[in-house]
Amino acid sequence: NSTKYIHDSKQYEFTSYNKEGEKSIHGISYMKNNRDSKREYKTFEQNEIKEEFTLILIYNENGHLITQKETNKKTGEEVYLLRREYTDFDEQNNWTKCIQFTSEKNNIPDKIILREYEYY
Repeated sequence: NSTKYIHDSKQYEFTSYNKEGEKSIHGISYMKNNRDSKREYKTFEQNEIKEEFTLILIYNENGHLITQKETNKKTGEEVYLLRREYTDFDEQNNWTKCIQFTSEKNNIPDKIILREYEYY
């Protein structure tokens, strides 16, 4: 498997290939404030387009990803949602605890991520 990137400051194009060398994913990611803000991509099966998706990424004022929403372009159906809440930070203002949800309606977390920084 391999991935090829072509980029500038406002967007980058990416293509992934399976072990047989066939294209498996191709898309464009649009940048805003040096972060991915939107991705449009297609999946392929036997070099034919299988599905098309749009992924929207939203960040808070500190640059932390708070929402990631993926939609099937053809049906308009939401196929994936990730929502994050950052609750704890260290003395350098790096987050140390993130609560992750995969539903807008469910307030029960799917994952709690803890991380620790070691400063020198």
